[in-house]
Amino acid sequence: VLKLSLKDELVLKDSLNELDVLKLSLKDELVLKDSLNELDVLRLSLKDELVLKDSLNELDVLRLSLKDELVLKDSLKLLDVLKLSLNELDVLKLSLKDELVLKDSLNELDVLKLSLKEELVLKDSLKLLDVLRLSLSEELVLKDSLNELDVLRLSLKDELVLKDSLKLLDVLRLSLKDELVLKDSLKLLDVLKLSLKE
Repeated sequence: VLKLSLKDELVLKDSLNELDVLKLSLKDELVLKDSLNELDVLRLSLKDELVLKDSLNELDVLRLSLKDELVLKDSLKLLDVLKLSLNELDVLKLSLKDELVLKDSLNELDVLKLSLKEELVLKDSLKLLDVLRLSLSEELVLKDSLNELDVLRLSLKDELVLKDSLKLLDVLRLSLKDELVLKDSLKLLDVLKLSLKE
């Protein structure tokens, strides 16, 4: 009986041990279930977190998209401003080109004015030259006339001298004639004197 009892006790101990093991196993199972539940919760949380992360990522993407859209809008505005600026620049280029063309035209006009002025000066100079030529021609004619006048004066003077000489010659002739007459008279007087003496 005691042996059996001892055996039973051992069996009982084993049973108790097994029961403890079972208790422990049950406890572990419960813990495991709780752990699994927690794991499911964690999985769900992790899934939610991942979903949240995806949502946050999508939100960031949306934010980035919105930011990009705003940047794009700003870029488009800037592009419009640049287009306007380019149009204004084209207008300025055209204005500058027109201004340069106008300056060239004014320069050409100044050159034409100078040329016209020079042409007028040249015409005046040519007129003066013609006048000078006429004056020179007239002066030469006058000189010729004066020379001719001098010749005429000399001729007239010679003629007067000749006339005077002729007059003197006439006077001399008369004087010579008178002298001859006087001589003849004196001779006659001498003859008369002689005759009277006789």
